[in-house]
Amino acid sequence: MSTSGSDQDCVDLQVVFTRPPQWNPLEYGPSKKVCLQGRIVEWPWFLLQQEQQCWERFRNVFEKYVVVPRPVPAPPGPVERWIASLRGDEAATVRAELDTVEQLDHARDGDFLAEIRADLAARFLRWANSEGGPGAVDRSPPRSDPGRDSS
Repeated sequence: MSTSGSDQDCVDLQVVFTRPPQWNPLEYGPSKKVCLQGRIVEWPWFLLQQEQQCWERFRNVFEKYVVVPRPVPAPPGPVERWIASLRGDEAATVRAELDTVEQLDHARDGDFLAEIRADLAARFLRWANSEGGPGAVDRSPPRSDPGRDSS
């Protein structure tokens, strides 16, 4: 944790992994030193460019297979905000689905493609209609009794 105006502090990070079938011993992979000062993190230009390309790829693949209401605002739009909100198993599932749809043969795998498209659309719409979704501020609270205004 850091606060604005604090001195620079650096953290050494390193990947630690194991391999099957024994899953032991631990092996050490690449390491990186990350320096923080206040709330500013400095990233090299090429990593920022890679991040931008990654966002564009995911948005393009997603929009190729799932209808997103138009007009879509400039990034970060709802697709980028949804992908950024994903965590854990859901993030892994969405990534696998987006990677998979690009590999499918539309003629042979049409039913499977339709299922993946439906799942991606459902996940996106569930987020879009959630409290953290893009229209949360504009939505009015539900009525207590349908068809009647409360006094």
